[in-house]
Amino acid sequence: MADVLDRAGDKRILRVRFLQQRREMGAAAREDADARIAAQVLQLPQWQEATLVLSYLGVGDEVATAGLVEAALARGNRVALPRVIAGTRELEWRLIPGGRVDEGLLERSSLGVLEPRVDGCPLLDAADIDSASIALVPGLAFTRDGFRLGYGGGFYDRFLATFPGWSVGLVRSAFLLEPGDLPLDAHDRRVDIVVSG
Repeated sequence: MADVLDRAGDKRILRVRFLQQRREMGAAAREDADARIAAQVLQLPQWQEATLVLSYLGVGDEVATAGLVEAALARGNRVALPRVIAGTRELEWRLIPGGRVDEGLLERSSLGVLEPRVDGCPLLDAADIDSASIALVPGLAFTRDGFRLGYGGGFYDRFLATFPGWSVGLVRSAFLLEPGDLPLDAHDRRVDIVVSG
């Protein structure tokens, strides 16, 4: 039990540290890193072959994904954004209609995250998520072997546990860690690919 409490405490300390470091990065440095990350994602064979893109929308000083979402929509991909199912720690995915992200389709959740509105974005049928799907996954830090430090809610660990496609962690190089540098729990799930910039 003490070991579990120590790992949870370590994760809390790391979250505070990484959030502070991320805030301290200048806007120009963040934008440059995010541009390098996006360029690499666009070159991934899994991205180029994907028929469905699942992506978060970066807010504040998170790795920005709006350009990748727009690129996917422009080439005719179906794109879905996550929404927390009320009263749970589960995500549902809602499709962006009309080939572009209209701000009227989004709302800010109680967690400060931009989510698709229920009344404008149809629910993605889980049966439509297959091995040709690709998911862009947020995190405060990632290890080179794909483990992530998230924000502590476990939403993406639950999602990744059953996701059949390619999962891609997006991380600025300052927050790319070596394997073993993060305390891990039994429920932690790794992403398939880590893209850093």
